[in-house]
Amino acid sequence: MAKFRVDSIEARADAQVACDTFVLIEVEEEGVTVDKVVGHFTVILNAAIVNQITGTKPQRIAQYKALFAADPRIAGIIDSEAAVAKMGADIAFPVEVTV
Repeated sequence: MAKFRVDSIEARADAQVACDTFVLIEVEEEGVTVDKVVGHFTVILNAAIVNQITGTKPQRIAQYKALFAADPRIAGIIDSEAAVAKMGADIAFPVEVTV
């Protein structure tokens, strides 16, 4: 499951909202599962679309999440995690590859 931490949001002069986003993976450290940052980028949301969101607070949050998830990099990370899980189930690493 892809995990992201949005540390902050800020208004931009081009009518966008910038979400300062970190990509996290869970790793085992000394018998404890912790989140490790493996990437960082800014997800940009269209302010006009954000301003059109209505409903209860949980409904609005779900819609913000959907806008966030629409960023193609988010989909790419989700695809990458699925590919790693698939390969990891098939192959014991490290492995030597001869082509």
